[in-house]
Amino acid sequence: MYFINLIISIIITIFAIYFSTKNFIKNKGSLKTFIIFSLIVLPILTLINIYFEASIRIILNILMVTMALYFSLLYKNIIDSLYYAIVYEVLAFIFEIILSVIFVSISTLNLKNNFNELMLLFSLFNSLCVYLVSKIKIVQKTVLNLNNTFKNKKSEIVYIAVILFIMIAIMVININNFKKGTTFYINAIIIIFIFTTLIYMIHRDFENEKLENKYKEMMEYLCRYEKIINDQGKKNHEYNNQLMVIKGYMNNPKKLEEYLSLIIEEHKCGQNYTIRQLSYFPNGGIKGLIYDKLSKMEENKIKNYLYIDKKAKDIFEDKFDIKTYQDITKLLGIFLDNAIDATLQAKNKEIELEIKNDVDCSIITISNTYDESIDIKQIGKKGFSTKGSGHGYGLSIVKDISRCNKNIETFNDIDNKKFKQTIIAYYCK
Repeated sequence: MYFINLIISIIITIFAIYFSTKNFIKNKGSLKTFIIFSLIVLPILTLINIYFEASIRIILNILMVTMALYFSLLYKNIIDSLYYAIVYEVLAFIFEIILSVIFVSISTLNLKNNFNELMLLFSLFNSLCVYLVSKIKIVQKTVLNLNNTFKNKKSEIVYIAVILFIMIAIMVININNFKKGTTFYINAIIIIFIFTTLIYMIHRDFENEKLENKYKEMMEYLCRYEKIINDQGKKNHEYNNQLMVIKGYMNNPKKLEEYLSLIIEEHKCGQNYTIRQLSYFPNGGIKGLIYDKLSKMEENKIKNYLYIDKKAKDIFEDKFDIKTYQDITKLLGIFLDNAIDATLQAKNKEIELEIKNDVDCSIITISNTYDESIDIKQIGKKGFSTKGSGHGYGLSIVKDISRCNKNIETFNDIDNKKFKQTIIAYYCK
């Protein structure tokens, strides 16, 4: 009977590990990978549970799951295989604490006579809980962010690994004291404290990383502002020279008229025109963002045309809450980045940014030239990019923002052989 219960428990665990990991990595998987995974896990996990004590069993389980994932879902990626093996073990460990406390507190069964049946039921509930949690989007996002963070921070990985092994050791002690109420509860409290401390440290690390990214972004803006100031200084020097030329044409009205017309035309398309247009925006992010993107356009020799409603400042200050204003800034940044990337591959490099106010909303449109060989219908789909694999998630993020903020709509189309991206931001009532 023990062996039958063990096999059933292992089969349940196989399904839980495979499909939970599949949810985390957002991989559809296949029957082939599931069979490979099962053929590795079933015999090895059976032998581990029969011949090894609990203290060694957990470590061997992690190594076994790592190997199974390496040869199936995460083929040839040992780092991710180990990471997701540990993720599953940690989640299983958390629910083991919760469920064990519940079982010990409310169980009326004779633990000695029904231990094997109780462990099978325990394994079923544990596996089901891990699987259900793996389907929650915020958990999936957190697991993915942790993976990306740990890849760049080896020292944190070592520290967290040590903490996890301490937790595992305490968990093993708890299993051995399953029938001893006081010791069991004390160990459970210690485990919860360690786990809470670990979560707090990880959260603090994320917050520090956000501040660091904001600082880097601020420094980038400052460097670009410095460049604008330097460029403006050069233009002031040019204006002094132009005044001298104008003075020299005082006795030649025809030449003076031609030269003044040339200067006026350049002035309309120059930095002063841009600065005047951006003065219609309030401080708060969008003005600096557009400065930054216009500087990038200038560096890449992209012609840019800026048209901003003179009432934009009052509208953006009074008609939008902070959340909507921030979302507009994010969307505008993504759209402008996509426009710059697409325009760089076009023969005729042009970008137009227009912001106008309507009765109940503000309409922001970014139009850009593009390489006509690209399938425009694919733009906006998750993972698609004109830059190759690993890019193209910007427009997918745009859809997420539009879905979460009911005051914002986004869409794109083709207008006069230009790719046109539009943001409609409705005023708060």
